[in-house]
Amino acid sequence: FANFNTLEYALRRFTEAGISTSINSNLMLVTPEKIAKLKDAGWDHVLTSLAFSQSRSWTEAKNNMIAIHYKDGSPSFETRWHYTSDRIQENPSTRNITAKMTDDLKTVDITLNQKSDGSEFLDLNWTKSTTVSYITNDKINSKLLHQLPNVCGVAFVKESYFDLGIVMAHEGMLIDQKNLVHASSEYGETVNVNFLDYYFRKDGPLFDGIMIYEFHPLDQSYK
Repeated sequence: FANFNTLEYALRRFTEAGISTSINSNLMLVTPEKIAKLKDAGWDHVLTSLAFSQSRSWTEAKNNMIAIHYKDGSPSFETRWHYTSDRIQENPSTRNITAKMTDDLKTVDITLNQKSDGSEFLDLNWTKSTTVSYITNDKINSKLLHQLPNVCGVAFVKESYFDLGIVMAHEGMLIDQKNLVHASSEYGETVNVNFLDYYFRKDGPLFDGIMIYEFHPLDQSYK
């Protein structure tokens, strides 16, 4: 944690906004005291990293974490891929394949990290004006899932977050075109569940749409 106070502040802000929070691979310098503070700030889960599956040593894993999770290979709070939609669009390790699934996409023009009042959601001195395309709920079904790779990432759109400069509320991994592996705030642990059963509940869908992305090894990411 290069800037622990900033991380703690960001988690509190997300929690106040009703957003479930996780920490993805930033636990190399963790202490019991820091764990207690982060849990108090609203931290829910620890997610595993693609870096470890591509590494043969701790040093290699650390370097791969930097390459995957930070822009320009420069680890800091400001350079981290904070926004999932930004990472899916720009990070070569998680390539956007949403448009390959269907031509009938919904789009939103949004400035990431900029709230409706013009202020930043996170203190990054960074915003990004972009257009995000996603698959709407009426197109999410077994037929769509059968078009997916056997392993891919799925990110969940929450339209009510747009005014915060945020597109995604959650993400996970789709396995065998039917199972969702994700860090569940509902169960308080990482679970493997049927995707359609998770997404569509008796009182309606949990989210407003999805983006799909592929995982690419580091040695292929820039090809």
